[in-house]
Amino acid sequence: MASKGNRNSSPSTATAQKKGAASRSVAPRKPVSVAAPEPQARKREITREMIAARAYELWKMRGGDAEQNWLEAEQLLRSGM
Repeated sequence: MASKGNRNSSPSTATAQKKGAASRSVAPRKPVSVAAPEPQARKREITREMIAARAYELWKMRGGDAEQNWLEAEQLLRSGM
């Protein structure tokens, strides 16, 4: 007696089963929000010691007014330079 409908014996049935598995739709993943990184100047804290050191470097390079060097050093540090 011939076997009735042995699914695994027919190559066309096996191919149809593989195609059916591949055509299943996959639910899309939920979008993930990623914050843009902040610029370096905003991340780090600028201390008085950092400003004083930069102002001293400016004074050694060119001399000048202490207050002007302080303000320029502060501006340079805040701009990330």
